Amino acid sequence: MAKALIAKNERVRRINSWVTATNEDGSTFKQPDEDYIDGAYRIAQISETEFEVHSDLFWVECNSSVTEHQYYYDSNDSTIKLINNATPE
Repeated sequence: MAKALIAKNERVRRINSWVTATNEDGSTFKQPDEDYIDGAYRIAQISETEFEVHSDLFWVECNSSVTEHQYYYDSNDSTIKLINNATPE
């Protein structure tokens, strides 16, 4: 079983939707409408073995398919969850 290193002082954002914005020249582009996930802590690293870390970090067991950028640790129920970002239009 793999281990996830959790950064309890780093929050996680998700993309709720993509909105159209306008540049100064009048051209448009899509930008994310984001917010912070309530109770979410960032996964800093995945490792097969634990090692000593700063007190702002802690280890939890995780599935080997978990990645640092697609998942977060939910402190509300002590589980690792997928970040559900909206797909670009």
